[in-house]
Amino acid sequence: MIGLVRCAGHTYAFRGEPLEHALDRLAGIGFRRVELWVGHARAGPDAAAAALAERGLTVAAVGAGGFYDDHDLSLAGAAFELAAVVGAPIVVACAMPELLGPLERRVPAGLVLCVENHWDQRLARPREMLAALAGHPRLGVCLDTGHALMAGVRPERFAAALGPRLGHVHLKDARRTPPLELALGRRVRRRYLRPAPVAPGGGALDPAALLTALRFAGFAGTVSLEHEGAEPAVALARLRQLSATHCRC
Repeated sequence: MIGLVRCAGHTYAFRGEPLEHALDRLAGIGFRRVELWVGHARAGPDAAAAALAERGLTVAAVGAGGFYDDHDLSLAGAAFELAAVVGAPIVVACAMPELLGPLERRVPAGLVLCVENHWDQRLARPREMLAALAGHPRLGVCLDTGHALMAGVRPERFAAALGPRLGHVHLKDARRTPPLELALGRRVRRRYLRPAPVAPGGGALDPAALLTALRFAGFAGTVSLEHEGAEPAVALARLRQLSATHCRC
């Protein structure tokens, strides 16, 4: 029998609130596992670990934002340290392709760095991800379903193309960008057509299709439910409901 996919709630949805409030909101929705945004750990790894332990929450991953230049390489160590202290096996971050080698050399043993796709960056589509990760066996991929749709790729097709390199998923809804808009290019779209967040059920995401594909592929990672728009508690609860048949939160 194929088991349910493990899921978590991302604290980034409550990025305007203190860590303790974000954790309480996620626990109130029913999450027992979370992805911890590094911005919520400004008081240090030990304080974050204490807040998590007090609520009995497990950390599936640390969301580190992005590594875009040499200065950001110095910040990677702090993200890896946070993951070690809170017991997260994965760090998720966007990254420039030329930094993947230096980042891979900095990843401690026992930890996996999963590089995330973003529609407006150089690593947006499966072929770009796979080409950049060639020669970097210690790195994985975090599939962001919203950014996949905004790059014009169905998330289930994105996941299938990544195969065993897929180590983590960010599940959120988005409008699928039409071909004529895609033809304008990332630079024009970023400046004039930046997409707005979409409430779960209002976009092109098919959670059942993706989660079924992940289950049958034997995906062993975690799916973090995410929302960047208004009313995050309502949105995450709805996304959890839409995913309930295939997810174990």
